[in-house]
Amino acid sequence: MERAFEPAQALHRRWSLRLRVAVAIMLAALAPLLLVFLWSQLDRNVPGRMWAETREAARAGAASATGGDVALEGVARAHRVRLRVIDERGEVVFEHDADDPNDRFGRFEELLIGASARTLREVDETLGPLADRSSARGARSHGAYVACDTLPLLYCEAAMSTSGGLVVHAQRSSRRAVQAVYALRAQLLRLAVFTVPLALAIALTTARRIVRPVEHLRRQALVLASGASPSAALDPERSDEVGALAQAFNVLLDALQKKRIENEAFVADLVHEMKNPVAAVSAAAEALAAGGVDEARALRLGRVLGDSSAKLDRLVSQFLDLARADAGMPSEERSSVELRALLDGLAARTRDDPNFGDVRVTLTGAAAPLRVRGVSHRLDALFRELFDNGASFAGPRGELDVTVARDATGGVVVSFHDSGPGIAEADLARVFDRFFTTRGERRGTGLGLALVRAVARAHGGDVEVRSDRGATFTVRLPLEG
Repeated sequence: MERAFEPAQALHRRWSLRLRVAVAIMLAALAPLLLVFLWSQLDRNVPGRMWAETREAARAGAASATGGDVALEGVARAHRVRLRVIDERGEVVFEHDADDPNDRFGRFEELLIGASARTLREVDETLGPLADRSSARGARSHGAYVACDTLPLLYCEAAMSTSGGLVVHAQRSSRRAVQAVYALRAQLLRLAVFTVPLALAIALTTARRIVRPVEHLRRQALVLASGASPSAALDPERSDEVGALAQAFNVLLDALQKKRIENEAFVADLVHEMKNPVAAVSAAAEALAAGGVDEARALRLGRVLGDSSAKLDRLVSQFLDLARADAGMPSEERSSVELRALLDGLAARTRDDPNFGDVRVTLTGAAAPLRVRGVSHRLDALFRELFDNGASFAGPRGELDVTVARDATGGVVVSFHDSGPGIAEADLARVFDRFFTTRGERRGTGLGLALVRAVARAHGGDVEVRSDRGATFTVRLPLEG
């Protein structure tokens, strides 16, 4: 049954993760061998290239021998060789050393595996007199001689005879450890016979150990998803990063569970609130359908129908507004709202309201423009509710003080303090709950303050309440920009 929940793409991703882990470990194990193999390919052509360049240097030196020392020095510098000329008596009549054994990759190579501590001059001194060497004899016998050696230093030498009986001898060296690189490659190839199977076993085992707890969480999640009421019950099974991931999923599931319970309670409360007006409408309809209703009773039934339908309309409207605010009002257009102007208008409206005619309403604080990015009519409804709530609880000849100020975080704080009886300690935690009200059924639905909090949070702010010689509601909103 579990496989029915798992699409083919999810299986592919799971095996792909396992494969990627195994390949990564295998590449890490084979990296030294691959590196040395590529390295040896770079070094492979070095001896042949030096052989050709040294031969060309000797040939150019033989062609320039009649041009004097200046011409020979130019050849030595151009080909970066140690150039010497031997006369018929075997004496060196010219010498110029322009040999440069270093190159960019050679320095990198020397850093990794070292390089020969010997120099071309040191090696050359161990080979005996130049006139007695096979290079000089070969040039006199056959006209030319070229050879290279890799131990103890990579160097090449070439000799060319001239028509005047001179022998031009060229030498060039390099610190490239060609022999060492090839020897290292051979050793690594022998070690690979043992390391590759071991790396493969480690790769498969590690991939399995990484994927197995993820599969365990997946199976648990599928079992929970198939249940009637998913709950925070994933077993982390371990205390590493996968365990932390399971704990994070548990927090998410717990939050979803709480949200589901809140929504169930909300619907139950809504149904409960609707029962009375629906029952009143039903009773009035039955009385009218039964007939024999006099004019006075018809008027009473009409009032019942009007009051009940108005309450139902108010409940449904507030319920929809609250649902949209809880969702963050994603589809409602936002604009720049000048908050102080909005509050000034609402304060004047409250002062002119005959229901609050004897309540003194004051608005103090920052007079400069305070702009908030939001939904204008939602912010109007938020502060309208707080003005009405504060003025109604302030009572006859009471006071409602509203203050506006910037806070240290760059936002705006609007506080509503009334001179009313305050809020009982036991009720403070429930003030913003849906359908909670202390006004009685005829004066409120209990959705107003819940809507205040939802709208404030939808605008990136929040609202809080405290009770000390009256009630104080504080709204915090981020300013635009």
